[in-house]
Amino acid sequence: MPTFAFSGRTRGGETINGERVADTADAVVAALRREQVLVTRIVPTKEKAELVASFVHDNRYGVSKVQEAQGEYGVLVTIHMPTEQHILCSVSGLMACICALFGLEYDGWGCVLQTDT
Repeated sequence: MPTFAFSGRTRGGETINGERVADTADAVVAALRREQVLVTRIVPTKEKAELVASFVHDNRYGVSKVQEAQGEYGVLVTIHMPTEQHILCSVSGLMACICALFGLEYDGWGCVLQTDT
């Protein structure tokens, strides 16, 4: 099971930070809610980002790379493909499915369109 890093506040207003193991981020939030902790931030750990990057690479969906910014980890996937609507929609759907499979948040595209030279 993956590990998630979280920040939250107790009923007494104390700020807490930690890590929990669960199937999804929602499961972590639910468990902490039962402990009367309001989750203010939850992110996958480096371990989970590396697992997703490996999955993308092993299945040859694209070239994947784990990135870290301000203590949060993400996966950058580079894909070379034609810029046709049906292909863009299919690849976007694939990435959304991969994120759902691993319990991640999919924030869409950041792309540089280039033509062959």
